[in-house]
Amino acid sequence: MEEIKEIISEDPPPIDTDTPEVDVPESEDEGEGEPYISFRDEKYKDGDSIVVAYDTEITDFAFLLKEYPKEAVIEWQVLFLGTDYTAKYAQNEVIYDNFGINTGETKRLTIVANYNDEKITVEFIRESEEYQLEELWAIHRETRKAKSGETLYVLEDSEEPVNLKIDTDSKISTTNLNNITWYKTNTEVQNIFDQNKTSLTLPNSEKNKIKYLVEVGNPLSLKKDVDVEWFEKDYSKTKVTIGSGSNSFVKKALELTELTKKYSEKLDKIPFIRRARKNENISNGIGFYFDIIPFQKTLENIEDQNSRLYYTKKTIVGGFDVGLSGTTKWTVFGIPYEKIPGPKWIKDKAQEYVVAEVYVSATAKAGGELKAKQIEHKFVESNRWENISSGVDPALIKLDVALEAGAEFSLLKGDTNRIKKDDDEFQWFTLHGSARGTANAELLSIGWVAGKDPDVYFLRKGVWIDIKTNLYAIVIGKKIEAEPFYEKVEIIPPVNN
Repeated sequence: MEEIKEIISEDPPPIDTDTPEVDVPESEDEGEGEPYISFRDEKYKDGDSIVVAYDTEITDFAFLLKEYPKEAVIEWQVLFLGTDYTAKYAQNEVIYDNFGINTGETKRLTIVANYNDEKITVEFIRESEEYQLEELWAIHRETRKAKSGETLYVLEDSEEPVNLKIDTDSKISTTNLNNITWYKTNTEVQNIFDQNKTSLTLPNSEKNKIKYLVEVGNPLSLKKDVDVEWFEKDYSKTKVTIGSGSNSFVKKALELTELTKKYSEKLDKIPFIRRARKNENISNGIGFYFDIIPFQKTLENIEDQNSRLYYTKKTIVGGFDVGLSGTTKWTVFGIPYEKIPGPKWIKDKAQEYVVAEVYVSATAKAGGELKAKQIEHKFVESNRWENISSGVDPALIKLDVALEAGAEFSLLKGDTNRIKKDDDEFQWFTLHGSARGTANAELLSIGWVAGKDPDVYFLRKGVWIDIKTNLYAIVIGKKIEAEPFYEKVEIIPPVNN
């Protein structure tokens, strides 16, 4: 707001009554020339004006009546706007030719030297420089300031103070600060809280919103005001559900979590998968865990470092932690004894002494946390939320299992793998073999590529592995090999919806 008024008062400003006496020069002589008033060795006749620079530190002035008639009766007077205020301003007796006054803050007085029936009247003017208010600033930092008509927002308990400063059309000397008055308005009560300063530092104890007003100018004063509002951090955290999602990104992130939870329950139908806690060792299978990271929304008010404003930062983050971990193996079929190479007695003895099996081992170490995170800002004085960042980390999680076939031979009886024919020390054999086959099963994958909808893939078809088995026997030191044979084995059956 702006208001212009002329600085004129009907009553003179107050005077410090404790001002020391003025050092008034003594009269040197009396003469018969034309009388005049002497001020600082200059002559002033009736109707003249004495002009001095306004200085708040200099308020005592002395005058001397010269060339007045001998034995004249002298009486000095001091007028303010035509009214006699001699008693207010005079610093010594008014009946002598030397006369001292203390002006206080008054800028203009009329000095009258009466002698007999004559008088000399001069205007005494304390002239101050002219200046006008151009702008009022509330400054927190150089990058955080508000001008008149605006509001500067400052975080409560900020270590950096707020300064008020004025700009004028010309520099104000220290002797002319008396035309500056500061006001503040809090709860609609306006009070003067400082004067005669071009800048102020506000106390850190201020709270809420306060309007600061300054009145500046000579000869015309101008008013400008600026608001300073202290705000709280106001940190809060709340749970987010699908219904409370503020936009499509958050809604999709919540839906992805629910969809992943749904499909993860189907892993329970895979024979070697066991539910477990994260990092739990499972002895009879591969451990699977799925833990929801609840979506939460945090709000926090933060000073904007490059403007007078503050913004509310809204962060929404959540997701899930999913993974497979462990190693297990199981027998998929026994090796037919008729496949063992060599004469019949070797096959018969092998059936009596040896178990030959093909197994599949499954190994998994996959997973991690998938978190969706969105950050938005909303500035004070605005109702629009601005998206700062939205993303998912990581963009893709795959839960896969590595499958590998192998052969294993164990003894049904005896303590050596060298098997004899009817206790004949010279007729013996050992049985050897291998199985080869690998597969990789992607059981579950969760992905969200930028610009696309999130997606969950679940293994619906069965997983098969082709196994090649090789057998050979060492008979009395001679190697006898069998023809390799092949089996296609279903490792993971189809999982129905």
